Amino acid sequence: MKSTAGLAFLTVIAPTFIALAYFGLLAQDVYISESRIVVRQPTEGPRSPLNLALDQTGFGAANEGNNTVVAYLQSRAAIAAADTDGKIKA
Repeated sequence: MKSTAGLAFLTVIAPTFIALAYFGLLAQDVYISESRIVVRQPTEGPRSPLNLALDQTGFGAANEGNNTVVAYLQSRAAIAAADTDGKIKA
């Protein structure tokens, strides 16, 4: 019985108190936030039968992903304009 209590102390209780002491007393608060601006807009112009067929198979969503990447790259200027105190990290 004594070896079971010692094993429980070494594997459960001691690591729990070490973690509580570290995170409660030593570790500093770190807050990370992320912002993304996604602009979605329908494709312009008439749709060809090939585009309609690709949309039905799921391949048409790749163009939507490209628009999302372009919108994200263009939104860096918006984030930089909002970063007046220089605390936003890339």
